[in-house]
Amino acid sequence: MPRFKCLCTCLIFATVTAMVGVKSVSASPLLFATQSAFEGAAAEAFDRGDMPKAFDLAQNIIRSEGSASLKALYIAGYCLGRGLCGAPQDSLAAVHYMSLAGKGGYAAALFTLAMDPEFGASRLTPDERVALLIRASESLHPAALMNLGVAYGRGDGVEKDPVAARELYRQAAELGYGPAAFSYGVMLITGEGGRQDVVLGLALIEMSDEVGYPLSAPWLVRFREELSRKRVAVDAAKLKWTQGLGSVSLAGSRSDMSY
Repeated sequence: MPRFKCLCTCLIFATVTAMVGVKSVSASPLLFATQSAFEGAAAEAFDRGDMPKAFDLAQNIIRSEGSASLKALYIAGYCLGRGLCGAPQDSLAAVHYMSLAGKGGYAAALFTLAMDPEFGASRLTPDERVALLIRASESLHPAALMNLGVAYGRGDGVEKDPVAARELYRQAAELGYGPAAFSYGVMLITGEGGRQDVVLGLALIEMSDEVGYPLSAPWLVRFREELSRKRVAVDAAKLKWTQGLGSVSLAGSRSDMSY
């Protein structure tokens, strides 16, 4: 399995000259004995879309532990950057929190800094973006692996390498990331970056379509007759792939925000 090393020894983060004061929603009493319990509660609130509660819990952790909790920093930064915390959107504070989480190596924060314009991604050079994606990919962040594959496929910020792109798509697909399953499937069908496997390629594209990835449908129309002829083989390939994933289920873009 190829190893992708960081292209630079430090990350380029947005400059924040001072800690920005943040107005929190009214803080609940400390009901949990440990930081991990608070982190779990904040993550649970975040996942179910209760951003004010997630932000409130994250702020409690930050006030208690400083920058020790990377997850809390990420949640606070995300909520402030989206204006979802019960307080006004605060871009400077959002970038500050997200940058601290990224400096600590938190994969979701690194991915956000690399790809999200709300957190300064549009100001990055291609090389800087790739460096952030490589750091996030080291923690097997599915969307980071996928987007790093795109960079290698296009030669954007790194030398073009279809073999590396295909391997990164495969890794992300095996982590259950639907868009990567589509991209890996296309490369299997075309034979780009490795051996051709039309049956598995069609199986992956069909599975990505089943989880709602929009680019899959045109390919299924294009290969409709091939799918019909190879229906049994494609279904067998889908079953084998699914069994190989174990407890992981193919999903759509929600994996972008995975912890």
